[in-house]
Amino acid sequence: MDRTAPDAEHLGPFELMIKSAANPRAAEIIRAGIEKHVGARFTAALRGEGAGERAELGLALLAGTWLMRRLIGTPALRDADPEALADRLTGMLKVIVAE
Repeated sequence: MDRTAPDAEHLGPFELMIKSAANPRAAEIIRAGIEKHVGARFTAALRGEGAGERAELGLALLAGTWLMRRLIGTPALRDADPEALADRLTGMLKVIVAE
């Protein structure tokens, strides 16, 4: 939650990724980077069928939270209690990563 807070340190690479994703070549590079790095680590940490799909759903949840809370600044997420929000996200991630 600290990294998604409205006043958190700037996440330049992630922000650049979001802003560049509409470009087909940039999207290709982003996909390759996710597959090779964070996506591969997350997938490897999961057991059972559909680990890759579940890992990418988890990444989508986290990336979407960051986007809505930090870049767009929707009031409900921007002003949410960080601990309560972390608890909600943890519960959601548990459902996503479960076998």
